[in-house]
Amino acid sequence: MCRGGRMFAPTKIWRRWHRRIPVNQKRFATASAIAASAVPSLVAARGHRIETVPEIPLVISDSAEGIEKTSNAIKILKEIGACADAEKAKDSQAIRAGRGKLLHISQGAFDCLCY
Repeated sequence: MCRGGRMFAPTKIWRRWHRRIPVNQKRFATASAIAASAVPSLVAARGHRIETVPEIPLVISDSAEGIEKTSNAIKILKEIGACADAEKAKDSQAIRAGRGKLLHISQGAFDCLCY
């Protein structure tokens, strides 16, 4: 007596799930992404709220890594004018549709800004 049964539409072994990309192409893509983050018009086109940020890219001191509490991190974001973008990211989290919210499936919530 089997319980559970077979898997519907199982993953096919012949499907190419991982594609090999040349190393130089990966490096070029990484360098291009870093360079694009320094252009304010491209950053704003991605939907980031950068109107109150004094300069792009925004560089802060290494002492910010020692922040332990989220409330302190929010204070620093407000001081430098980057809190609007963090608020946009927080507000973009929607409640999962269907039974997932009842089954305690991860909602992807922002618990802490610090790591």
